[in-house]
Amino acid sequence: MLSAHAPMAVELVLAYAIDLTDDDCTLLVTSPDFPELTTFGDDRDEAIARAADALEEAIAARISRGELIPAPSEGGVRFLG
Repeated sequence: MLSAHAPMAVELVLAYAIDLTDDDCTLLVTSPDFPELTTFGDDRDEAIARAADALEEAIAARISRGELIPAPSEGGVRFLG
């Protein structure tokens, strides 16, 4: 289920690089800034929304563990094919 805060989260995710890779009828989502971030979507919009949720979770987990939050690398969504 997607977060109720998806519009704000989508703005946040666009500050970080998000890679979309075609993966057998879905889009695999990863981020070079958060190697632990992996999710998917059936189309680009769903993949980005799920990336926003996954990014929120990755940041929360790092805060919980007292780890640093990386500065965004070049932001935006890249389609890697």
